[in-house]
Amino acid sequence: MSGKSASPDASRDLESVPESIPAAPLIVHPEAEVGSLARQLARGYAELVESHRRSWGITPAEAVEKARMPRDRALEMVRSDPVEQIAWWTLSTVMEHDPEAALTAWKRIGDAARQEWQSGHRTAQSLDGGRTPWDRARFLALREAFRDDWKPCGGIESALVDLLAQSFGTYLRWMERLEMYVETECKLEDSKMVREGYWMPPRVGEAKWMAWCAEQAEVAHRRFLMTLKSLQDLRRLPSVSIATIGQLNLAQNQINLSSDADGARTNE
Repeated sequence: MSGKSASPDASRDLESVPESIPAAPLIVHPEAEVGSLARQLARGYAELVESHRRSWGITPAEAVEKARMPRDRALEMVRSDPVEQIAWWTLSTVMEHDPEAALTAWKRIGDAARQEWQSGHRTAQSLDGGRTPWDRARFLALREAFRDDWKPCGGIESALVDLLAQSFGTYLRWMERLEMYVETECKLEDSKMVREGYWMPPRVGEAKWMAWCAEQAEVAHRRFLMTLKSLQDLRRLPSVSIATIGQLNLAQNQINLSSDADGARTNE
């Protein structure tokens, strides 16, 4: 077996960062998952029937009848209701009357979930709880800056970059809270010093709360660094091992490797 001499540009080619690859659609062929979807729909419908039976104290047959939804109403809900408000039992009713409409609704839900993830709103929701548009926009701006730096390729790198932005956002949030408490205490102390000539240190409860804020900021910072290291490790090239080789060209030297008793021979 013979090996060719390495190209001078090979290392640069290997070190180049690959372009971002678009994420695959969440649901490519809905028909392929009909079985799993049908089991989940049946489970959701059974839970609804059992909930009616317990809540109303009625027989199972009465609960089944109560759980039934008019076909037109169910179709209208899966077509027009927000995706996060569509229940399994609603899809189950639609599946019973119009399987194609049920699969279309399921695809609409999947597409919306994928868009939420790719846009960063899914990660932002776990951080800000949807408090204000300003909070959401600040996180998305931070996420965008990190993605511009790393240009994540694939789902794992995208998740790590999101975690990077999330942990740094959490760090900023706790530091803002800590700074607010410290600044408030300092102002109170300065005011008391001017008025009465002395100041009182913060009460134990307040001091503990400020220490806890500092601790949370430190935890978020450590998580940021750990995530950054994970992302860097993922970007490192895998090691290359050579199991068997007959001839290897290194610069101007040609090395013949053989398992014979004569050993290796070098020709210049």
